[in-house]
Amino acid sequence: MNRATPAIEYIDSQSTLDAVTARVAAASHAGFDSEFLREKTYYPELCLVQLAVGGEIFIVDPLARMEFDAFWAAMLDTPLTLHSGRQDLEVLRVTTDTMPSTLMDTQVMAGMAGWSPQVGYATLVKEIVDVTLDKAHTRTNWKRRPLSVAVLDYAADDVKHLAEITAHLEDKLSSLGRLEWARADSAALLDPTLYENPPAAAWQRVKGIGRLPARVQQRIVSLAAWREALAQQRNLPRQWLVRDDALIAIAFDNPEHADDVVDVQGVPAKFAARHGKAVVQALREPLPPTPVTGGPPDDEEKRRAKAMAATLRALAKDMELEAEVLAPQREVRRLAAGDLDVRALTGWRKDVVGPAIADLMP
Repeated sequence: MNRATPAIEYIDSQSTLDAVTARVAAASHAGFDSEFLREKTYYPELCLVQLAVGGEIFIVDPLARMEFDAFWAAMLDTPLTLHSGRQDLEVLRVTTDTMPSTLMDTQVMAGMAGWSPQVGYATLVKEIVDVTLDKAHTRTNWKRRPLSVAVLDYAADDVKHLAEITAHLEDKLSSLGRLEWARADSAALLDPTLYENPPAAAWQRVKGIGRLPARVQQRIVSLAAWREALAQQRNLPRQWLVRDDALIAIAFDNPEHADDVVDVQGVPAKFAARHGKAVVQALREPLPPTPVTGGPPDDEEKRRAKAMAATLRALAKDMELEAEVLAPQREVRRLAAGDLDVRALTGWRKDVVGPAIADLMP
């Protein structure tokens, strides 16, 4: 099939940005992707914005000295299509302090149509459009300027085929009666709380905390909250301040004085010298009254979880879906423990998943 190659325009001046803003404001929809860096920072730093509008591709340079308020307003008010958009939406949230008005995520759509819920954009392009994408520039430093023509072409590929993929998936989902499901799940990605990291919840990112003694868990809650707040304040990756294993070691040792922190195995001396006092103070804060995670599931919970998982696999097979689209394993475990506050029992899933597992609920 012969396809016209979209024109690609690099936007790094106010006059070209103003022209693109007008085009976006008048468009009925736009394909969107972004490039960003966050290896050395807590917050992602937006480096490039790719938009597909009316058969053209605009690559906007957010690092150029331009006034972006009107552009952001127009873009965020235009219905957007993107693929696997959580990270792109997070960087938009950080950059603009707001969210798009309307969204369709082609990864969500593909999951509803029978692909893996984590299917990659390149896979969809190959299977739907029959184009193999170049992967030569996956490790580009997106802050470097100028960007080569080859790198800009690579960035443009991320939105070049979005319209064709979206149209294909919309047709398939309409025939299956699942287009509204995809719209609902895509819209759920616009919840701004998904992109907030309250320090009080930072313990949830500490791997293996559920296997630790209750008192150690409680101390980790305070230590992780302190680390998260400091990482946000200094805009540094949390693991750069102190790694999880050192944080757990501190929680076990529970040092009483700042000078004792350096003696904890695995704690860097520079960290102890700089933050020992703050660490001890965090340990002296009032701790949660109970362990932050429940104990391991008992035999009955394990039996229920296994039966629920088997039931949902069979249901998903009949629907030609991956079971994870209905309920991921972490939700199955919560359901088996009697927790009803899960996505699997809300929205369209409530009528699909709920009846299937009703007899298995505790």
